[in-house]
Amino acid sequence: MKIDEIRNYEKQGKKIIIFGAGIVGEVVEYALSAQGISVYCFCDNNEAKLGGRLHEKPVKALWEIKDEGLEPLFVVAISIHREIEIQLNDFGYSLLTNSRELVGEIDITKYDFSVSHYQVKEYIESYMRHTAEYIVKEDNITIKNIGLIITERCSLKCKDCINLMQYFKEPKHIDSNTNLKSMERLLENVSCIERVSVVGGEPFVNMEVYSIIEWLVKQDKVKNVTVFTNATVIPDDEQIKSLKDSKVFISISNYEVKNQKVTELSDKLKEHGIDYNIVNERIWKDLGNLQCRNRAADQNNTLFHKCIFDGCFQLMYGQLHYCARSACGVALKAFPVKEGDYFDLFRRDLSEEEYKIKFMEFLNNKATAPTACDYCNGKDWKSKHIPVGIQAEQVLGFDGQPILS
Repeated sequence: MKIDEIRNYEKQGKKIIIFGAGIVGEVVEYALSAQGISVYCFCDNNEAKLGGRLHEKPVKALWEIKDEGLEPLFVVAISIHREIEIQLNDFGYSLLTNSRELVGEIDITKYDFSVSHYQVKEYIESYMRHTAEYIVKEDNITIKNIGLIITERCSLKCKDCINLMQYFKEPKHIDSNTNLKSMERLLENVSCIERVSVVGGEPFVNMEVYSIIEWLVKQDKVKNVTVFTNATVIPDDEQIKSLKDSKVFISISNYEVKNQKVTELSDKLKEHGIDYNIVNERIWKDLGNLQCRNRAADQNNTLFHKCIFDGCFQLMYGQLHYCARSACGVALKAFPVKEGDYFDLFRRDLSEEEYKIKFMEFLNNKATAPTACDYCNGKDWKSKHIPVGIQAEQVLGFDGQPILS
């Protein structure tokens, strides 16, 4: 939404509320104030922030705003825009916009923050990457994010891993030739990929990760490459050269597990001038085990429509999936597969025109749930929170219980 549109809503008597009382929220408030637009308050789901103040504005829960009977314009300043949109819709609010234009134009050096300007820049860049739109038109297919799963192996065994590493009995690396041929085929059919997320498992346990990154950064259609790591494996001085590219970003997930080397990795990345951030994860959503829920089709379709993984396509073994649970669940043979669960990039039973049509249908599908949804609790703003990084001592069965040897 353009700044003039926000100003028009304010003139109509709408209260302007920033959803997200964090660093990006601060940036948005500064940007709006610079344009003479007054923010009524901040809104946040974090109970620790509720009742406090940010930039002299109160921080309120959504139910408090609802109780006031307001019909505001929400400016969402949180990366998980889809989750917040669903939450606002559930509360009866439909007037909202993201903050991309606001945070993309402000000169942050003119303002004071609770963290350094370098860290503010990192927050903004992360927000921009996560909220990039994906456009699917015949002559322009722009995808915001593709998760490239390069290995089933991980150096940890988190019992609630959303990529299902805890269930693999004999995990293996995915051949780099398969990965690159898959990406090559995908790039033939799209105009742009805003971000390729290199994931696993733990990407750095696969020694081919460096050649994969080197290949990805050379592709004009790939704008950014983010490697998601748990900081248990530290690249050596030769390997780290592959990460020294302006397209590359390293996202470190800090679970505070004993064999993580977060400080060692971040220091090394800083020393070599490689962009990174540290995500101090405190809660996960409980997606549950891999047993069938036996829901009705319409219930799974609703779950699919409301899932915050919307637009988070995952590529594994040449198959494009709607989410990592689907990709890894199929690899595990955890559930039966039906037509439309994934798109096989290498299918040869279609003409070129039919291939394009099927590909577009897959990308545009928002209504029909893949089989994986019936083997998942779902992920939206209502989902149950669970502790982060609890380690399983051995491989789990699909019921979530350890397999006894």
